[in-house]
Amino acid sequence: MHLETSNTLRQIKKLDNEIRQKMVPFHEESKLIQTLPGISEVSASAILAEVGIDMSQFPDEAHLCSWPVFARQ
Repeated sequence: MHLETSNTLRQIKKLDNEIRQKMVPFHEESKLIQTLPGISEVSASAILAEVGIDMSQFPDEAHLCSWPVFARQ
């Protein structure tokens, strides 16, 4: 049981490090998103991974805000 937990924690740490590395090019965008109340580094990474940085695909902020609801269907 302990060995299993240890392996799982190692895998999580490895994935966390991989995500941090992949987020380096998006550091400024991530920091900007994190200025919103309640948005952590993890949340900012998830938002950028899902939405990207090209906002021209959304006609306005309402479309951006509604996108995650439709993307999950």
